Amino acid sequence: MNLRIFKNPYWKDKFNVITQATSVLINLIIWLILFFKIAPQTAPVVLHYNIYFGIDLIDQWYKVYFIPALGLLFIALNLIIGQAIYKQEKLATYFLSSVSLFSQVLLLIASICIALAQ
Repeated sequence: MNLRIFKNPYWKDKFNVITQATSVLINLIIWLILFFKIAPQTAPVVLHYNIYFGIDLIDQWYKVYFIPALGLLFIALNLIIGQAIYKQEKLATYFLSSVSLFSQVLLLIASICIALAQ
């Protein structure tokens, strides 16, 4: 198996490696929280809570997994773009890595709130 993707100089930068690894770890935690807290059921589950109006989105249980799936999409896109532009714009790759990590933290908070609302 040829893993040329890891020969990119992007992976030699410790900041990118640490932020991306942390993003993946947080995304894994989100998957686990939702897997253990949201059981398959026929009753609808809370998908969104608003501090002004309370619960404003209720739907089928499996739709909670769109949150970590969206997080994986963020990670993948930021990795692809970051590796493509690393040689030209290192600062932009730092920004992409930071945004990836920040988005995972926000999705973790949303997942915890959804898990607690059940």
